[in-house]
Amino acid sequence: MLNPAAIPTPYEDLLRKIMAEGVDRGDRTGTGTRSLFGQQLRYDLSAGFPLLTTKKMFTRGAIEELLWFISGDTNEHTLRDKNVNIWREWAREDGSLGPVYGKQFRHVSSFVTVKPELFSPADTSCELPALVREGRVRNLNARNTYGVGYCGDYDPDDPHYEWLVNVWRQMVRRCYDPTCKSYAGYGAKGVHVSEQWQCFATFQKDARKLPNWVMKLEYPDEFSLDKDMKSASNRYARETCSWVSNNVQHANLSNTKPFTVTDPDGNNVAVSSIGRLAREEGMNLSAIHRCLNGKLKSHHGWTNFAYIEAPEGEVVRYNEVDQLKYVVASLKHDPESRRHIISLWNPSEVDMMELPPCHGNIIQFYVASGKLSCAMYQRSCDMFLGVPVNIASYALLTHMMAAQAGLGVGEFVWTGGDTHIYHNHFDQVKEQLSREPRPYPKLVLAPRDSLFDHEYEDFTFEGYDPHPAIKAPVAV
Repeated sequence: MLNPAAIPTPYEDLLRKIMAEGVDRGDRTGTGTRSLFGQQLRYDLSAGFPLLTTKKMFTRGAIEELLWFISGDTNEHTLRDKNVNIWREWAREDGSLGPVYGKQFRHVSSFVTVKPELFSPADTSCELPALVREGRVRNLNARNTYGVGYCGDYDPDDPHYEWLVNVWRQMVRRCYDPTCKSYAGYGAKGVHVSEQWQCFATFQKDARKLPNWVMKLEYPDEFSLDKDMKSASNRYARETCSWVSNNVQHANLSNTKPFTVTDPDGNNVAVSSIGRLAREEGMNLSAIHRCLNGKLKSHHGWTNFAYIEAPEGEVVRYNEVDQLKYVVASLKHDPESRRHIISLWNPSEVDMMELPPCHGNIIQFYVASGKLSCAMYQRSCDMFLGVPVNIASYALLTHMMAAQAGLGVGEFVWTGGDTHIYHNHFDQVKEQLSREPRPYPKLVLAPRDSLFDHEYEDFTFEGYDPHPAIKAPVAV
């Protein structure tokens, strides 16, 4: 049996510090708080799961909320149907909460205007010097791919060689083969391949340096080469291309046009296409067309339909990022990257949320010695009710992400901005601090092929022996 004095209690120690040193301040709810700014807690996840033992935690609620977040859902009724009511106070009558956590984890969208970069086709008339290499029987510099492309000194042992060759051949063909069905929309319109990328060996090296390469590796069927997102270019080249999701490319087709509209709750939102709004909201395509053309004023409570117009000489481009899927892919295929970052604080949508994100404002993952660590910044920290759940939630997420990437778990580092105890929680905090801590439990996580396949039953806490729960009012 562990000596209670040897059990780490960073959370309880911070409660004591706030009570002793904190400043009494007003707050949005009118309840009043005692707070400190810029505090930090660290937990070694390999030594135990940081589930509080000085009071019993509502573990099912924490798990269901996290699964709700990462599913991309933003409707509170999904949780209510599972008898988890922690978001009920903020939800609208229909359960909507605006573009809160789930949308920011999975569907960060934006519209930008791009000035097309147009180039003259590269000269393909020059003779290439013969490449002599032992073991190769053909001339790797011969322009034998639709009269333009050539292999160059490529790497045949590249594990991605087969599909990179296919991507490259399709790119060359649509630009230079008049018998290709896509030629009319590409080569016939002046779309061409840069001189450097006419050589497969160069394309093979550059493909790894394009944005979203890790997404192409992890989701090969969902991402393809695109030259329009960055610069609306007529040239395939390293400086103009990126790997872009098929959904985003479809939204940017010439026969779709983004628009803004006011939803039934009065929020002004941007929509990538008529079809998307019709699918997601169960609306009529023809009615949306009539609204955009000024023949109808509203449809299903949606009003103020207006196309997004680009400045003269520019085009509108829609983009959408699944932050969670990106970090999963990045951890697997580029573990030492310093860009394993998720931000749930989206300034352009904060005013549309019923409650802007208190936690997850910045989430960063870090891999070292085969272990995954996570640091999370939280702007507003209700230390008695909210923070214990938040610590458990991000510790759970770290375990889940580590399992997907084939890693062990390292540290969870929690950083709080406005770190406060509500005045009407003082008695509860004193009761909690009077209790002796007990050892942390061990998390047993059932394996799943995907992060998004997890269910509540996949999580088991072995050895969890907490003191009784302590109830307290929520400040809304």
